[in-house]
Amino acid sequence: MFRPIPSASVQKVSKFFQAESGGDVVFRSSDNVLFYVQQKYLELYSEGFPLTEQVTLSQEIVPLTEPSSVLELLFQFTYPHMPPDLDDLDFRSLMNLAEAAEKYFIHYCRKICVIHMKSFISQHRDEIFAFAAKYDHAKLFCHLAPTLVWKPLSEMVDLLPPSLYIPWSLYHDQWSSLMLRYLQNPGSCSSSSRYISSSVHGDRFVSIVHNEEWLRKLKALTVDAFEINPEKIHQWNECETCRDCRGWIEWKARFQNDVRKLKDLKAFIEEYKEKASRS
Repeated sequence: MFRPIPSASVQKVSKFFQAESGGDVVFRSSDNVLFYVQQKYLELYSEGFPLTEQVTLSQEIVPLTEPSSVLELLFQFTYPHMPPDLDDLDFRSLMNLAEAAEKYFIHYCRKICVIHMKSFISQHRDEIFAFAAKYDHAKLFCHLAPTLVWKPLSEMVDLLPPSLYIPWSLYHDQWSSLMLRYLQNPGSCSSSSRYISSSVHGDRFVSIVHNEEWLRKLKALTVDAFEINPEKIHQWNECETCRDCRGWIEWKARFQNDVRKLKDLKAFIEEYKEKASRS
């Protein structure tokens, strides 16, 4: 067991990782809080801490760059008991913990942090996407891809490592081509012009698909983007054979069918890796 720091140099000590807990390695946080941690657990559950026999035998205090608020949670993932509850953790604290888990290769903590990030996607999508790309969380990265595919490639250069930028560019191009074909002028494009007339109903259809809010939903691939039923143009039961209503339904079906034919990002990544392995 690591002996406690002499009283002449009293410092703050962790709430959970005190000298009495049996820790044989002492870490100091960036805000000068001491953590007495058992080396055997660090070696079992972590791959990245600066642990050597010399540190243990000389009883040196190991300085870390993370604050105590992060380490208090992080070290709990290196012990064989229930991990801490992260449900009430704010986004910034979660990301700081996730970065530390990646730095020290505490894999259980890495997994738990990624799971909790999903509840913050709506507010912090770009940052989570960049994190997933940086640390190769492929499932999370591919999950977010459809909602960010509309960003210009110039904005993705700093977010993506080189190994992902090429697959991303190909993924981006296929979506751009599809949307250009369907949305450049939805009221008169080849997908719908033979169905949409210049009647009042036809004009309403065109106004709907040119609405910026609707286009935003469509580009985000949200379900409610397609929930424009004929009743929003007029009363469906008043003209069941309305050319414009049938035009909307046909346009939507054609678009959704072509979307299903697109390759997902994972396919582009796998193809790129395969080509790279042969070169």
